[in-house]
Amino acid sequence: MNRLFYALAAVAIVISGAVIVGTSAGLPDTVASHFGARGDANGYMSRERYEVLMLALGIGIPFSIAVLMAALPRAAPCLVNVPELRAWLASPRRDEALSVLGAYGAVAAILVTACIAGAHLVVLRANEVAPPHLDPVALGAVLGAFGLAMAIWVITLILRFRGGPR
Repeated sequence: MNRLFYALAAVAIVISGAVIVGTSAGLPDTVASHFGARGDANGYMSRERYEVLMLALGIGIPFSIAVLMAALPRAAPCLVNVPELRAWLASPRRDEALSVLGAYGAVAAILVTACIAGAHLVVLRANEVAPPHLDPVALGAVLGAFGLAMAIWVITLILRFRGGPR
């Protein structure tokens, strides 16, 4: 089961990287990369630096999340904060608990990489106009969808472990 989640996370991360690389060529040499509350550009960087930064964020963060969620409960369970984790890790259902945490890590990686790719697409659109202007509604939609998805992720994770092993 976890292999499927890890494979989906890997595919999502590769697609996110491909979207970033595939669309960055359309950016100007100097990219508006930071915007004020009203969407006006107030920070710039080279296209190459922007692309490297977005790739590092879009690949590095989700990959780290997936690895940490799979490895941390085994290596340092005291750093994991889910209900009744000690009981889960001490029970005959330990392997199941570790598997579930790994799967949740893969899902979190998918959500994060999708959010970063979505934010990149909003920045891409912002740089298509002169002067560059970010659409706060579009960015709000990306961040709102991510926030909602992560809230659902947290709630289902808590509910999954609440009450201890059965």
